Amino acid sequence: SSGINAEYGDPQPGSKRPRPLALERTPDGRIIMTREAIDASRERLRAKRPRLRHEICGENIGVLESWYEKYSYLSKEGRRAISEQTGLPVKTVMYWFQNKRRMMKQRTGVDHSTSMARLMKC
Repeated sequence: SSGINAEYGDPQPGSKRPRPLALERTPDGRIIMTREAIDASRERLRAKRPRLRHEICGENIGVLESWYEKYSYLSKEGRRAISEQTGLPVKTVMYWFQNKRRMMKQRTGVDHSTSMARLMKC
């Protein structure tokens, strides 16, 4: 026999974890999930996982906007400083600046990025 190959399909009602679709026994005796089962499991996780978003209140938007007026690009230190000032995660600050630059470029059709000299200051 080449392996276990237990087909389970969808999880039973009330069960917390979905069961693997297929298992196989390797030549050295280990039991592993098939590639198809791993891919199916990843798809189920991706579909169920809610997007985590950080809501930015008006006060923090004011801080972000004032920084953006001076520097449309920030260094790691600049992002960290804003993060500490606002209480937002560094990645949220980084994505806010990316999105703001993209929106400005879309509105005007021109990239109004700061010069490298100003970029290096922050």
